[in-house]
Amino acid sequence: PNLEIRVRLNENTRVFIEPSQLEFFVKGKTSLNLAKSKFDGLVHVELPDQGKFFLKGKGYWDGFEFKAKTRLRKFNLRALSAILPNDWQVKTRGKVNGELELEIKEGNLKCKGGLVISDFLLSGQALKENLSTKNTNLNCSDNSIKLISSSWAYGPWIASFGAELPLGN
Repeated sequence: PNLEIRVRLNENTRVFIEPSQLEFFVKGKTSLNLAKSKFDGLVHVELPDQGKFFLKGKGYWDGFEFKAKTRLRKFNLRALSAILPNDWQVKTRGKVNGELELEIKEGNLKCKGGLVISDFLLSGQALKENLSTKNTNLNCSDNSIKLISSSWAYGPWIASFGAELPLGN
């Protein structure tokens, strides 16, 4: 159908998720063009005492092409626990700062930027022990995503871990 849907939130709008008691404020705009299978939008999210999150993106869902940019400032990962299904029983902790850009075009993935994650902890039903690190960096360039080597703990085990994932052909 030849239909375009546009939503604009010019002022901060309060959002409250009942089961988890999570409250945050959202401001942004989005557009969905069904005839062209196209989306475009940006959103600013502010979680009181838990940081800020910005996401801007555009793309097409019929050929899976998109470009997105995100910026996180003192973003508390505890908020993720609040939005995940309760039956997953996942708990997250830590702070994220940084900027990251991702693009998929003609089947090729590109990225740039980086994130700093501090005081990270992941626990849940699927994990026998907590997974944690004091500080780690995720860096992205056109040809790879790198998790910079850092010290990680899984229960009583402590190891240094880093990884690099090549991108492209």
